[in-house]
Amino acid sequence: MGVTPRAFAPFTVASALVLGAATLLATPSAEAQIGSRLSARLELGGTSLLSSPQSDQFGLGFAGRLDVGFRVAGPVQVHAFGAYNLWPSSSQEANAGSGTSTVLGAGIALEPAFSPRFRLRVEADLGASFNGSEADTRFSWGAGVGAWIGVAKVFDIGPIVRIGSIVASSD
Repeated sequence: MGVTPRAFAPFTVASALVLGAATLLATPSAEAQIGSRLSARLELGGTSLLSSPQSDQFGLGFAGRLDVGFRVAGPVQVHAFGAYNLWPSSSQEANAGSGTSTVLGAGIALEPAFSPRFRLRVEADLGASFNGSEADTRFSWGAGVGAWIGVAKVFDIGPIVRIGSIVASSD
């Protein structure tokens, strides 16, 4: 009886996480510089479902996201996020209800600075989507591209476009 590669998957993931944490903690920098590596971002915007039957059942909605990140080196950042999406029903029925999704996850981003007040951002995310009931947790992925314009020392504004998918269940 041989050992399959799947048997090593948890150890591979755990090893990668330990190695990543050790790299972050062993980065030589003064304690004051650690604060300059941290970031927090609140995003508010609109959202739309692109595929049927969801796009037929729900209209334009609201999206909110809180993102906490750490710049590892240069423009490379790792981040954790929580996002909430709400899509109102496009049906005229009184009891039609809304669609919701809460996503918790993490990702990696490249955010090069072109000036002290202007940065681009490209990112990739993986997460778990909680879709209304405890039994309906699904894998999700996403990507985003945007620009940030600094209007104050700790306040940026800018557009970001995101695309994501909640992987359908086998049902």
